[in-house]
Amino acid sequence: MNLVNRRLINKYRALQTSDILRLFFRYLVLCLLLGVARISSGQVGVGLIAPKIHTGDQTEICVPISTLNFADVGAFQTGLHFNPTVLSFNGSINEMAIGDIDVGTREVTKGILHILWFTPFNIPGTTIENEDVLFELCFNIIGAPGTYSEIIFEDFPYYNIEFSDSEGSTMRHFVSPGRVNIGFPNAVPTLSEWLLIILSLLLLVLGVAMLKQGHFILIKQTSH
Repeated sequence: MNLVNRRLINKYRALQTSDILRLFFRYLVLCLLLGVARISSGQVGVGLIAPKIHTGDQTEICVPISTLNFADVGAFQTGLHFNPTVLSFNGSINEMAIGDIDVGTREVTKGILHILWFTPFNIPGTTIENEDVLFELCFNIIGAPGTYSEIIFEDFPYYNIEFSDSEGSTMRHFVSPGRVNIGFPNAVPTLSEWLLIILSLLLLVLGVAMLKQGHFILIKQTSH
């Protein structure tokens, strides 16, 4: 094979590798942008947020409900669903950033609560700092270690999730569910966590390998 042919082949390989590398990084950036867009698009309006927590060795747990974008709010209502075989609502409500919260318990044995809050009509709407805790709902722990209960804000028949401002106009909202895990955190990663770790390592190794290959070919090309 003559020198000209070798140079052409090396140049083709270098271009091919750089193209693959460029597509690889474009894919990573696209995934990142889509992830950010997905997160931000889900957080438009006033937010109700439940945490993901572990109970440790406690026999009772108070679940904090926090908020985002809580500005000039006059009233809201939401259904809340939990697993009644794991948690038992004990009727305790810790009022934090807001008070006078009404919690309906007519379906509590099904794991359903109806939450309502409003300000008197002659009082301006309430504004609260982002990530402040609105209130806490307290539960007795009846599930065995290793079990869990999702904490889900949910629309129920005749009781939809609604927010209104001080003028009574409907406000946009979003909800973020939580989870109460009975017991202590597991130091061993779950299957999904292992898969995520392995995928991340594979992407890292692929990126490094492609970088090294592209660097080697470019050096080889310029050495002739």
